[in-house]
Amino acid sequence: MEEPLSETAAAELANLAGAHRQAGIKYHGQKTHEKKVLAYLERALPGSFTERELATVCAALVRLDAVKLLRRFLTKGKRAFPRSPLFFISEVDMHLVKGPAKCPFWKIQSLLQIARRLADDMPDGAEREKALEMLQQRELLIPPPALYEGMPFGHALDKLLNMFDGSGEFEDDFDSFGPFSGRRRPSGRR
Repeated sequence: MEEPLSETAAAELANLAGAHRQAGIKYHGQKTHEKKVLAYLERALPGSFTERELATVCAALVRLDAVKLLRRFLTKGKRAFPRSPLFFISEVDMHLVKGPAKCPFWKIQSLLQIARRLADDMPDGAEREKALEMLQQRELLIPPPALYEGMPFGHALDKLLNMFDGSGEFEDDFDSFGPFSGRRRPSGRR
């Protein structure tokens, strides 16, 4: 018989699996273990998590690169704890792990501003200091807004950077950047 779901157990399992991944620890059956942890988290999602448990799960899901499930937990965290900066910080982390060529810096800047406002509004204490420290660490990782603000459509720099495959070679991806992005090409054009 299966034990009832526990939000505390879900947070601890996620944290352990994420810590293994982050530390580069490899072991036989790791992928299966991670899949079971993610399945457990999926089943636990409707539960009553504390703010700390949800923040722990979100941080672990960033390390596990489980974006779809992370987005669902982020939504739950933001709804359940609208005054917490932790879920905005985890969302920033979700984008930062993509690397500089795929990272939407304009979106991160907005998320950091919201998180900063929420952290500033927290009562003085260790939790506030920790949140402010986390924000400062992430703010140091992003380029100055002058590099991406004022560009048409806000995400043009991201699109431009993504046209390079990382090796310095230009990818033939004009249609995703130009006027036909998101649409089929007109007939007669290849």
